[in-house]
Amino acid sequence: MTFEPIHVPYCYNEQDAAEQKVIFALGQLGEATAEEVVIKLKQANTDEKITDAEAEKILKNLYDQGLIKAESYEGKFHYNLSKILKPNAGRIDLNDVKDAL
Repeated sequence: MTFEPIHVPYCYNEQDAAEQKVIFALGQLGEATAEEVVIKLKQANTDEKITDAEAEKILKNLYDQGLIKAESYEGKFHYNLSKILKPNAGRIDLNDVKDAL
């Protein structure tokens, strides 16, 4: 098993593998269900043949490999490329920070 970051294509390419197309659409959407990914792909190419089931299988596989994140909302998985979904709400008291230099 190799641990490399996922490559997100910068544009839709009809000749790309289905996995690359799904990653492209997810990258464009930020967070999406498999159905939303397919809708995005069909916006890029109305003749796109990837189905909701195929997109779900690809996304689930990427999730199982730890390459993308997913959370379940209302019975559907919402996938995203980010490992952190919510910003850190912690605070630092700058009065107690000493200059390390």
